[in-house]
Amino acid sequence: MPNSITSIGDHAFHGCTGLKSITIPSNVTTIGKDAFSLCTGLKSITIPNSVTSIGNNAFQDCRELESVIIGNSVTSIGNYAFGDCNSLTSIIIPHSVTSIGGAAFYNCSTLTSVIIDNSITSIGNNAFDGCSSLTDITIPYSVTTMGNYVFRNCSSLTSIYVHFNRLAEWANGPLSDNKAQLATKLTANAAGTAKYSTYYFGATVSTKPNLVADENTTVYKAKQKDASTLTLTTIDDRIIPDATAVVLKTTEDEIVLRYTETAPAGDFTDNILEGSNTNKDIGSETYYVLGLSGGNIGFYEFTGSVLAAGKAYIPATSLDGMSARGLTLEEEDGETTGIESLTPTLSQGEGAVYDLQGRRVENPTKGIYIVNGKKVVIR
Repeated sequence: MPNSITSIGDHAFHGCTGLKSITIPSNVTTIGKDAFSLCTGLKSITIPNSVTSIGNNAFQDCRELESVIIGNSVTSIGNYAFGDCNSLTSIIIPHSVTSIGGAAFYNCSTLTSVIIDNSITSIGNNAFDGCSSLTDITIPYSVTTMGNYVFRNCSSLTSIYVHFNRLAEWANGPLSDNKAQLATKLTANAAGTAKYSTYYFGATVSTKPNLVADENTTVYKAKQKDASTLTLTTIDDRIIPDATAVVLKTTEDEIVLRYTETAPAGDFTDNILEGSNTNKDIGSETYYVLGLSGGNIGFYEFTGSVLAAGKAYIPATSLDGMSARGLTLEEEDGETTGIESLTPTLSQGEGAVYDLQGRRVENPTKGIYIVNGKKVVIR
C-alpha cells in the first residue's frame, strides 16, 4: 500500500481469503468497518501509531490471525472488531484506547492473555463473550461503564479483578453472572517478616456482598486492650462483611479478596476499626492508622490531612485512656505481632527498663519494653 493512503475504507479487503500479510502505511489514520473481515489467511497485523480508530467488524472472522499489535494512538476498538479471531492468543490494549466495543473479541476461543491499560472508560456488551481459554483479567479502575454479558461463555475464567468500590455495583449489575469470579487485589506493606494492609468498603447497592480473603491472609478485628495496645482477634472463616473495617496480614505481596455469598460467622460487634468509602478530611480531629514506628507495627497518630478511602482507621474519640502517640498490636493470646528481634525474657543486670513511651519502669510486668536500646518482651 502506498504511503499516500490515509484511510482504509469500509469493506476494502473483505473476503480476501488469500491475503496472508499486509503492511499498513504510517499515514493511515482510520481502518473502516469490515476492512479485513473474512481474510481467513491473514496471520498477523501491526496497526501503526497513526491509526486512531478501528471500525466495526474490521478483522472479524480472520480465523488464522495469531498476532495483533495495536498502535498507541488508537482510541476506540469497534464492535466485533476482532470477533471470531479464534487463533488470537494475546492482546495488549494500549493506553490511548478509551473504549472497547460490543463483542470486540467475541468468540476468540484461544485468547489467554488480555492486558487493559488504565485509560479505558467503557467496555461494551459481550466484549469477551466466548473467550473460553481466558483464565483471568484485570479491569482497571478507569472503567466506569461495563456492558452486559461481557464474560459470558468464558468457561475457564476464574478471576475478574476489579477495584473494590466497583465490585458490589457490578456484582449486582452487569457482571451478576460472574459473581463467583469477582475479586479485588490489595497491596500489602512489609512490616518485619509479615506484610499488612487494612480494608474497608460499604456497598451502596441493596444486596451487600461479603468478601473472603485468600488462604495466605489472616483477617483480624481489633479492640483496645490498654492505653498503648490493641488486641487483634482472628476471624477464622476470613469472611469480611460489608461495611466492616479489618486488619489483614499476609505472606505475599498482594492480598486477594473474593466475592462470596457465604454468610460470615465472625462477630464484629466489638471491632473498634472504622473506615470510609471516600477520602476523608480530618479537620481538627485525631485519627490513628496502621503503620510502623521503631520497628513496631501498630496504629499511630495520622499526621496528614486526608485519610485514604478503603482503609481502616481509629478515631481518637473511640479510644479510652490513650497515653501514647500510638498503639502496638498483639494477638488475642497475648503474642505480639509484627515486631522483630525480641529478647524472650529480662535478665538480671540488663540495665534500666523503659516502656514504649520512654518512661522508666522499676517493676516491669508482662509486656514490651526497651532495655539498652533494644526491645524485649516479658511473657
